[in-house]
Amino acid sequence: MKKRRLQTFIQITGTLLSGGVFLWLLAKQDWQQVLQSLENIPGWAILASFGFVLAGQLANSLRWYVLLRAQQIPISIPQTARIVFSGAFASNFLPSTIGGDVLRVVSLFRFSSSRLVAVGSVVLDRLLNVIAMLSFLPLSWYVFDVPGLLSPTSWQTGVMTSLAWIGERWAGKMRGLWRKFIGPVQTAFREWSRQPLSLLKALVISWISLIVVFIGVWIIAIHIGIPVALYQVAAISALVYLLTLLPISINGYGLREVAVTALYIQVGATLEQASTLALLTRVLSLLATLPGALWISQMLAMQRPADLGEASYPSGGEE
Repeated sequence: MKKRRLQTFIQITGTLLSGGVFLWLLAKQDWQQVLQSLENIPGWAILASFGFVLAGQLANSLRWYVLLRAQQIPISIPQTARIVFSGAFASNFLPSTIGGDVLRVVSLFRFSSSRLVAVGSVVLDRLLNVIAMLSFLPLSWYVFDVPGLLSPTSWQTGVMTSLAWIGERWAGKMRGLWRKFIGPVQTAFREWSRQPLSLLKALVISWISLIVVFIGVWIIAIHIGIPVALYQVAAISALVYLLTLLPISINGYGLREVAVTALYIQVGATLEQASTLALLTRVLSLLATLPGALWISQMLAMQRPADLGEASYPSGGEE
């Protein structure tokens, strides 16, 4: 209980601090330039960007559907999409201890009698998305000249210390997640290893789901006036994702915006352009999960409190 309270305190503090830094950056902006940047974005570009971000969510639904069908779980693509969008909406908008992944697990109990397979499918779905995103990190290494950044003769001693701290925290988070979900992960690999083609399909879909989102961000970036290439968007997105995996803010709020602003400035954006992009892409990402609001009450109404507890702390047996 004390550990959970400490984690909550760290997340709230981290969100407030990173949000405060972002607000400070906003206060330093030339708002006339911000408005000019917004005016330069044609309506079709915003709609196209939103369409690509929404397509990313739909691809996430398809990835999970492929994993579920590999285990002969009788669920349709529309049903899978409703659960995925409801979970995404819960994660982004509801101040609740019921996370989006837990909502997905308990919603799946209606279709599968195996609780560990239900939990394992969500864990594996999340893991494939992480693997796909981290596969873009070599681009980050190339774009930001990491060997030069970490050179002993450079001025970045403080940066090296910060990166070491981040790496330690990230590794700690991964170890904690592994201990918590070791049962579901083992079950997932054991069950889905018999379906290698399904795993390959799901991984390819993961890459597609990320690339379409990269394209959506790139469309907004170039119309704001940021001289950025698509591969640079992918490189920045991979780094930002890695940072937001750290359990130091709530859903990455504030931390993501600061990271996006800082990294895009490094590739040629002005402060106004970078912070505008950070805000717009956050809004588009949130809007893309709004369809989940249509179904989340239905999903929650179908769940029992006992199911929520079992989903959060999966046991070693199956029903």
